[in-house]
Amino acid sequence: MKFFDRVLPLLVLAPTLAHSDITTITRARANGDIKVAANGDVFVSDFGNPQVGNGDSVVRIFANGSQEVFADGLGRALAGLDFDTQGNLIQAAFNTNRIYRIDADGNGVILATNLQGPVGIAVDSNNDVYATECNSNAIARVDSDGAVTRIASGGGLSCPNGMDIGHDGALYVVNFSDGGMYRVSLDGSISLFANIPGGGNGHVVFVNNRYYVAGRVAHRVFEVDTDGNVSAFAGTGTDGNQDGPNLDATISRPNGIGASPDGRFLYVTGSSDFGAADVAIRRIDLPSQGSPFEINAGLNGAWFNQATPGQGFLLDVVPSTGTVFLAWFTFETIDAKIGSEDQRWFTAQGPYQANRAEMVITLTSGGAFDDPLAVTNATTGTATLIFDSCTEASFDYAFDVGTTGRIVLSRLTPDALCSALVEPDS
Repeated sequence: MKFFDRVLPLLVLAPTLAHSDITTITRARANGDIKVAANGDVFVSDFGNPQVGNGDSVVRIFANGSQEVFADGLGRALAGLDFDTQGNLIQAAFNTNRIYRIDADGNGVILATNLQGPVGIAVDSNNDVYATECNSNAIARVDSDGAVTRIASGGGLSCPNGMDIGHDGALYVVNFSDGGMYRVSLDGSISLFANIPGGGNGHVVFVNNRYYVAGRVAHRVFEVDTDGNVSAFAGTGTDGNQDGPNLDATISRPNGIGASPDGRFLYVTGSSDFGAADVAIRRIDLPSQGSPFEINAGLNGAWFNQATPGQGFLLDVVPSTGTVFLAWFTFETIDAKIGSEDQRWFTAQGPYQANRAEMVITLTSGGAFDDPLAVTNATTGTATLIFDSCTEASFDYAFDVGTTGRIVLSRLTPDALCSALVEPDS
């Protein structure tokens, strides 16, 4: 009884989730392009001060907004990047005319040299690398052995900047010098695809059968359909970093843009303050591509990971407050960073929306067995709980001491209610 007496008031006071289509997730020294890994980690390159192009590092941002320098000491003015099929990052360095291959441990090696101002990067399923060359108004292909072949030039390309592989397998390129967006076939033919308002673009990403372009001069993100029709997707056109609904929020000179592999989010970076030590990293909700799973009270019960016996979660969904609460039973290692070396009991709670709950982790200490001794509750981290179905979920945690990770969860007991509460697809 004492346990629930202490917990229930916290549930009642939990805030409701304020929906904001554009959200600042962190600030980082990184204003180049963006790529999102399959596990949700966001990689952002640093171009540096645009007037001198002195950036030489790639930052990795985790789901909770914490970050680390993933790779550094690379050639200056890092711009576009993409993953190859082995999970390496392929990174363009504009000011040193190089392309790097960066492995999963952040070790970079030179893949190619003697390009002419490489900016945008796209990697196909054969691991052929395509790069825009701003200084020669061209597109180059870089083979796995580093050989460089220019496949297209001119034809309206004017400092070609961002690039992605599009809906028909061709390259779709946006200009830095003007609003042109071009289709470039792999045999080198060039055709105008769209005109982006504002007169100068950053990067482009293709996701959910749409192109999203960072309108650098326009202070907006634009959506382009596969017929080349353009519409404003995010930003008012005024320079700023105010969060809010897509077309009410402001975006400052967006440059890098990437999409989560699940098609739920865009990530954008950019700033007009060229001397800033760091810039805002923004997340933008994408339109739903169907009826996502929604959290319901039928998820209540025990959840665990088969690889970690003796550990798991007891979950309680409270629809009346839009809140999820869980008790997390686990252990701490002999060199414990969080509390003493013994069994560990954390709690976490927070608001949910659709299939996702953003939670605060609390560590309780000072109690005694079956004793009314007062306890201390201290916030010790954050977590994101995402449900894929009534029986599958993932839990991304980040403690304040720097410990982070992901736990893949399965339901321990059979589903007796959740499936009945899930509304059928319309």
